[in-house]
Amino acid sequence: MPEPTTKRGKSAPRMAPEQRRQQVLDSALSVVVRGGYQAATMQAIAREAGVTRPVVYEFYADRDELLTDLFGREAEKALSVSVGLVPAVLSGTDLESLVERSLTEFLQLVTDAPDTWRLMLMSATGAPESLRYIVQSGRAAILAQIRHNISLLPKPFGAADFDDELLATVAMSGSEAAARMVLDHPAEFPAARLSDVVAWLMGQITIAWST
Repeated sequence: MPEPTTKRGKSAPRMAPEQRRQQVLDSALSVVVRGGYQAATMQAIAREAGVTRPVVYEFYADRDELLTDLFGREAEKALSVSVGLVPAVLSGTDLESLVERSLTEFLQLVTDAPDTWRLMLMSATGAPESLRYIVQSGRAAILAQIRHNISLLPKPFGAADFDDELLATVAMSGSEAAARMVLDHPAEFPAARLSDVVAWLMGQITIAWST
């Protein structure tokens, strides 16, 4: 009587080490975006990547190190493309076009890389403590950049007595809310709809200032 054969699982295809590391990070991003930081265990990430846990541990000593590297990678992506917003925004000829252009350009970045921005906008609940600090520092850096951008705008925004800190906070909160609407309900809240409303609002403000 022939011996029963043991069915082996299909092994993951061979990859160069850096390719495999990026695949692990891609898988971690999928897990975090789908279930939050608390869902991103080493086992869950390995399962998502189609590899065993030892493969994940070849690149990262623990979950904290992996998630910190993931956030760093995605933040670098977001920052590199966001730098291009400044010249695009400043090419506007008036306040209304400046604001409309900035929101339109930002929401295009969001729709081009949805998972990156879902991670950027996600609550740090369940993230390692070291990563929570990085997230907070990153938000502070973004706020500072927005304040700097405001200082480049025409008066009254660039005036010395203008409260650019408050405006930057409002702009950041509004942009994040708009991004979440585009990501969560793209059919109901397309980028053009949000940009049109903001452009109308800024037009009303411009009229009020000129009277």
